[in-house]
Amino acid sequence: MIDQEATIVGDDIIEAQRRIVDEFEFVDGWIERYQTLIDLGRRLAPMPASLRNDRNRIRTCQGDAWLAGIRRDGRLYLSAAGETGVLAGLLAIIVEVYSGRAAGDVLHHPLVVLETTGLSQRLSPHRLAACREILARLRELAL
Repeated sequence: MIDQEATIVGDDIIEAQRRIVDEFEFVDGWIERYQTLIDLGRRLAPMPASLRNDRNRIRTCQGDAWLAGIRRDGRLYLSAAGETGVLAGLLAIIVEVYSGRAAGDVLHHPLVVLETTGLSQRLSPHRLAACREILARLRELAL
């Protein structure tokens, strides 16, 4: 079961992204930025074992990762897990920005956090491929 109560719905997608970007603005250097990303991953709510299945698996990741979602009352609720720190951080950004939002809003608000923070230029090709698959999965869940 995806935890709907744990979802932040008090602000919009733009504000959620701004809040995450602000967390990166307070740190200097790329080592610290990667640590901030890893720390974000630690905020992910535990994903139920029943959702860690092949259907929800992100296949382009070097480690195991999953993204699941349900739609209820027009909103998309997400649950995610990643077995590496950076990957968990990327998934945490997706969950914090998009979970609990109207499905239409998810489709109309692109993720700008990675570009704005400079992470998109620093991630390895494998992690960028995983990000593309995560975003495609998000879109699929929102349709």
